[in-house]
Amino acid sequence: VRQNNHMSIVHTGDLTPPRASEQFIRGLALFVQQESLPPSSVRVHLVGVLPPSVLRLLEECSVVSYCEIHGPTDYATASAWISSADIAVLIEADLAEGIFLPSKLVDYVQYGRPVMAIGPRQGTVSDLIGQYGGGLATDCRSPQNIAEGLKALYRSWREGRLNQDYPVEGLRDRFTEARAMATVREVIAAVMSADKPVGSLS
Repeated sequence: VRQNNHMSIVHTGDLTPPRASEQFIRGLALFVQQESLPPSSVRVHLVGVLPPSVLRLLEECSVVSYCEIHGPTDYATASAWISSADIAVLIEADLAEGIFLPSKLVDYVQYGRPVMAIGPRQGTVSDLIGQYGGGLATDCRSPQNIAEGLKALYRSWREGRLNQDYPVEGLRDRFTEARAMATVREVIAAVMSADKPVGSLS
């Protein structure tokens, strides 16, 4: 069920390079232009460090009126922004392959927010969302692909179906304490097994 008369999007953390912040902003501009959306329809909350180049690009792409810039803040305040948003945006570095698992992804799904991941086509985040759901993975090299992702999420939000269309439970279950402890036990068992002598030479 929709909570507001506008779709609320949040990004928390640093937007300095090599993160694909430029492509996200250009994708946002394409999205609001192609859907003919006024600023009252979409609010993008940017919580964290924004370099001057990002601020200039927001002006250049005419999307400042769609954004609220909150600057660096503490973890509790950032968490409050995440929990009150409809969608959380994860922006990765523009790499040939995304080999990292950003801790921000775990933060987002802990609060039950569908994630729009902007990153390499091939990578850890894309694989996780493709396998377990919880959002959309878009190509960090394609503003048009990012715009298409925003369109899909917006239409789902408008119909009050975000939670049904992008359930986060499967993805969130990958990061529970019980699963983490089970993985640690498996690693310890494998290490201990590898340390055991397999036999002795006569």
